[in-house]
Amino acid sequence: WDVAVMRERRKLPVVTTLEEMRDILGNVALQRHRTPLRLMYCCGLRLDELVHLTIDDVEPTRIIVRDGKGGKDRYVPLPAQMYADLRSYWKKHRNPKWLFTSPGQRSLSEAAAAMGTSKRPVGKGSICLALRQAVKAAGIRKKVTAHTLRHSYATHLLEHGVNLRQLQLYLGHEDIKTTTLYTH
Repeated sequence: WDVAVMRERRKLPVVTTLEEMRDILGNVALQRHRTPLRLMYCCGLRLDELVHLTIDDVEPTRIIVRDGKGGKDRYVPLPAQMYADLRSYWKKHRNPKWLFTSPGQRSLSEAAAAMGTSKRPVGKGSICLALRQAVKAAGIRKKVTAHTLRHSYATHLLEHGVNLRQLQLYLGHEDIKTTTLYTH
């Protein structure tokens, strides 16, 4: 028998404009959510990669993503302003391990102290909830998720002339075909 195999239909990813991204990030209520969301967008990080960042993974000009998708490590460039913001953010809690920590069930006034002694990274749900609230506050009707920040990062870099091969390395894609999706 001849069996016809249908290709899986691939939809284009949801991508925000630069203006929409500014509006979304500008509407994140708390700094403890705004800073990680900004970093996700600035570096094209996956949510899981973000929450597992340690202070040892951050260098002045780049971030080391350890054990990313497929168990691979990679370097991602870190803008100078984002590095300065990360240093300032970390100085408020000074957790010895995690860059973004969980404050647990604390009040806003107790959150910084709790973050400094927390043994756990920030929760994914906390980041996603803050993003959903910011998207709603910004009046954006697109279905924006944490992964949309990564898609937008990739699209915006291509629009600004970053070479496709370089983008592939930044995103940690094994196959260049995955990266070419952003040439839409």
